Amino acid sequence: MTQFSGTKMPTLAVSIILAISLLFICIVKLYAQNTTQIIEFSGKDFSKISGNIDGIQENKNIHHYDLTREDSLLVFLHIQKTGGTTFGKHLLKDMEGFSCPCTLRSRHKQRHCQCHHQSNHQLWYFSRYTRGWACGVHPDYTTLKYCLPNLLERRPEEDKPLSLTAPVTAKPQVHPNYLYVTVLREPIQRYLSEYRHTKIGAKWPVREVLCKNGKFYLDPNPMRQHSPSICFPEGAIVWTGVTLEEFMECELNPATNRMTRMLADMTNISCNADLLNNKQRSDELMLESAKYNLRTFAYFGLTEFQRESQDIFEKTFKVSFSKEFGQQETNASKMNLTSATLTRIQEINHLDVALYRWAKDLFLSRVG
Repeated sequence: MTQFSGTKMPTLAVSIILAISLLFICIVKLYAQNTTQIIEFSGKDFSKISGNIDGIQENKNIHHYDLTREDSLLVFLHIQKTGGTTFGKHLLKDMEGFSCPCTLRSRHKQRHCQCHHQSNHQLWYFSRYTRGWACGVHPDYTTLKYCLPNLLERRPEEDKPLSLTAPVTAKPQVHPNYLYVTVLREPIQRYLSEYRHTKIGAKWPVREVLCKNGKFYLDPNPMRQHSPSICFPEGAIVWTGVTLEEFMECELNPATNRMTRMLADMTNISCNADLLNNKQRSDELMLESAKYNLRTFAYFGLTEFQRESQDIFEKTFKVSFSKEFGQQETNASKMNLTSATLTRIQEINHLDVALYRWAKDLFLSRVG
């Protein structure tokens, strides 16, 4: 029997251990390179995917979804002044093979439409026309994420704006496959359109901020709440006659970077006390979150590309529209602005400008 000296035995053992360790590290690295990491943003740091979004290739191809499945629920996230009203009506009236009989509610003078699967009478299309503003007026992604599971348990006649105190714990009878869709618009034109809308005396209600687990958070500093009334003259309830300069000067005007804010998951941003005091970091995370969510949406269209938007929707959901999406000239596009004013609008809407540029590249890669 071979005898090992007292010094050779430990040396051999160490060598074996090192070899096994190196082999284990190689296996782990190989596995990581071939495994898709799923990141849940609620309570997570968006920076974990920072820098990776622009290089992702898998979602450049059009994905296909079956709206006739009994668990399919098309959720329209309607961003203000993007042509969403027209798009929403196309979904109601012009999709061949899908019926949405509508009635006019006399009390509110609002259209109420029955868009239900024939097999189980579950809702297949969620929008202001099918359930009103049950999740609030123009609910954003954060609000819809927490509102929908609770809302779908109720009958339409029970709908009311989301309560600040009601826990979000209910589960829908048929767990739906949420298919989010939205429309984006060139950010300068969208901002100017919202300005004109505000100038004639229109407004939208203040939006509370949802935090983790469906709890609500209201910043004790009212200047941080994105409420239109922050910008109004003292005592005014609307901003009629506002000049464009005044509109741009209000730092917390909710029109500014609205698309990015509405598409982002704000729970990890608005509810984080440290981020509230670090605007640059908060902006970075909000933009990354908006890109991430938009990339996972079943569909998004661009106001400036109506025909292409229709074509992508038809291919995505394997449906046809009886009418073509029309390209229309807007009043915002007719405004005469100096180059300095345009530059200023671009600067204050830098998040929406970056989001739209990224989204347009992704959109055009899906055309054809």
